[in-house]
Amino acid sequence: MMQQTSLDIAIREIAREHRVNPNRVFLDYAMHGGYRIAVLEGGTRSGKTYSTCEYLIDMMLEGHALGVVSIVRETTSSLFNSVERQFFDILIKKNAYNESKHNKTHHTYRHKDTLIEFFGADNPQKLRGSERDILFANEINGFKYYSYNELALRTRSRIIVDYNPTIQPTHFIYTEIVTRNDAILFRSNYLDNVANLTESQVREIESMRLTNPERYRTLGLGERGNVQGLIYTNWIIGDYVQSENEIYVMDLGYNDATTISRMSRAYSHEYQREVIYVENLMYERFLDVNQVLDRMKSLVPIDKNIVCDIAPQITKVFRNAGYRIIDAEKGKKVDAVKMLQSEIVIMDRKSKHLHSEQAAYTWKYDERTNRYLDELNDGNDHVLDAILYGYITKFANKGDAQVQKLKLYKPTLT
Repeated sequence: MMQQTSLDIAIREIAREHRVNPNRVFLDYAMHGGYRIAVLEGGTRSGKTYSTCEYLIDMMLEGHALGVVSIVRETTSSLFNSVERQFFDILIKKNAYNESKHNKTHHTYRHKDTLIEFFGADNPQKLRGSERDILFANEINGFKYYSYNELALRTRSRIIVDYNPTIQPTHFIYTEIVTRNDAILFRSNYLDNVANLTESQVREIESMRLTNPERYRTLGLGERGNVQGLIYTNWIIGDYVQSENEIYVMDLGYNDATTISRMSRAYSHEYQREVIYVENLMYERFLDVNQVLDRMKSLVPIDKNIVCDIAPQITKVFRNAGYRIIDAEKGKKVDAVKMLQSEIVIMDRKSKHLHSEQAAYTWKYDERTNRYLDELNDGNDHVLDAILYGYITKFANKGDAQVQKLKLYKPTLT
């Protein structure tokens, strides 16, 4: 692989010569250079998505048989007003749009031997459906790892991903994608695309220099930084340490993952205090209760306490098998999360699903008031939920006033 700095310089020189966005030059290089994954990392308005759409369109119009191309975004609802609209705007701009080729019901466009399809990563049928030749995972920083992996496994040829670097270093993009030998990365920012921006757009981006320097560094300049609004900032990757004070924790799901993890609390000489150690042992979807029980037999010692969702019909099966199930004390989730924020948590280095959940777990942000709310961005927190159950049920100080406050809330039976 070429040195990244030398490659960046060469790409930008070619881009200036041909008056195109450097992301477009990079895609030409990556897709014809034998790389399976082309990674576009960059700030807002750097032209990542536009360049990718234009590249695919030009390849299609030039007569290249691309086969099936899947353009996927985090959710179906976010797809239609972003990358899909941009794709067709480019086709129209090139005077190449043909309405008879556009199936608006199924969100596809067919041109000769190329079929472009659009769908959200929240569509389980599409994730586990037919294969494709090229995958474009747009704004992949919002994907769950499971969703990306399902798509990648069914992609025969090339993968293109783009994202803003407003994520933690433990995100699966950094641990599972850019570290691969068959992946190549290019970083860009709005300065690479300034010829296509209005003065107002440039001023809006550059105003963050004073109002929010960290946001300007990541969203403006496209440099990696800490996630804004991250909830668990004191969680560290390390090695799991067993102790006498050990429990197992479960979060039950079907379409969402069922997870099993173990937790221990022990004194750390490094941190001069007690810390919590966590290791995720299982993260699987579409398991019935008997399949979950089979997994438990190989993962959980029969004499260990297991803190679990309150789901009487399911946990009865586990209890009948001899497991020591403890119903989780949940309470008001925001209050429980705020208590866990005070702890140092060591995440086992092998627990990739835990890493990606922690790295993306943030408070909701209100654009109107420019502040974070006491509301959680729930959805991709299955391992985290189980850890929270275990913490409140077994590890939190029962005499703490906050714990007593949690007792006032009745958990929802599932």
